[in-house]
Amino acid sequence: MPPSAPTPISSPTAMPSHTSTPAITPPPSSSTVDGYNFGLSPYSLNQAPTYTKISNNSYSFYCYVPVHFTCVSSTLPMMYQPYDNSAVMEINAYSNTYNMSVQEAMNSYISLIDGTVKYSANGDTWFALSIQKDGVDYYIKCFVDHYIRYFTFSFPDQYLDVYEPYINYIEDNFKRTDV
Repeated sequence: MPPSAPTPISSPTAMPSHTSTPAITPPPSSSTVDGYNFGLSPYSLNQAPTYTKISNNSYSFYCYVPVHFTCVSSTLPMMYQPYDNSAVMEINAYSNTYNMSVQEAMNSYISLIDGTVKYSANGDTWFALSIQKDGVDYYIKCFVDHYIRYFTFSFPDQYLDVYEPYINYIEDNFKRTDV
């Protein structure tokens, strides 16, 4: 089963500020696509993002989620969104029942998004991709062995400068615990 790829449809609010006081208000409007809510609600951060560690002992991994992201689904696949719904983060794991290789899993995700690959890297048991399609950036890091374990992060392309530091931190700290 390849990872899902929700697509934000609303324009996000202005870039979060790391120096102002948090201001969270309910979304004035929202839309739902594939079960995911994308709306508008302004927010800002008064400091650099902090993260919460999410561990899964069944699939032997952990991942970090920004603390200001709201949990949309707390079971696998786990879904998180910031208050302004300008991004979607998914964490998932399942058995690699078809014994997919790293290359096969990577090609599956590329086919699923069907966009322009902006970044690609891989090792013996992992891959990372950044794909852009229709103004949306999709990032995935995936471990491939007897399990498929991954996180995805998608957001409108104009917010790359906002979310790239998040992705870098999460990617650097997304780890298997069975090695």
